[in-house]
Amino acid sequence: MGAKILATWTVIVGAAGVFYALLAAFGVELSQSQQDAVTGVLGLTLVIAGIWLHPSVPIGPTDDK
Repeated sequence: MGAKILATWTVIVGAAGVFYALLAAFGVELSQSQQDAVTGVLGLTLVIAGIWLHPSVPIGPTDDK
């Protein structure tokens, strides 16, 4: 179950990155620091989701069956 959630989250973050790239391509004015911040937040959400859903990390959902 965790793999499906992580895969879905990866698709959502990837889509947000593509949407961000489209906005930048069509002239939405963002400074370099704003671009770096958006990229950092997108990457950080994937890291947090990966840690939360990894089976050997004792946080998040666990399967004790």
